[in-house]
Amino acid sequence: MLNKNKKSNKSNNSFNLHNNIDDVKIKASMLENMAKMKEKQLKLTGGAGNNPELGEQVSELYLDVLKAKLSILNSLQEDDKNIEN
Repeated sequence: MLNKNKKSNKSNNSFNLHNNIDDVKIKASMLENMAKMKEKQLKLTGGAGNNPELGEQVSELYLDVLKAKLSILNSLQEDDKNIEN
C-alpha cells in the first residue's frame, strides 16, 4: 500500500511539475515577444543612445526570459534527482 501511494505522489508531483513548466514556458515566450517588440521600437527610435530607458527595459526583459528558462532547467534537474531516489 505504501509503494502504491509513493508512486501516486510521484505521478502527481510530475504532473504538477510539467504544468508549472508549461506555464513558465508560456510566460517566457510572452516576455521574449515583448522584448523583441521593444527592441524593434528601440531600433526605430535611434538605439539605446537616444533612448536609454527603453534599452534598459529590453535588457531586463531578456534577463527575465533567461531566468525563466533557467528555472525550467533547474526544475527538470530537481525532478530527475527525485526520480532517482
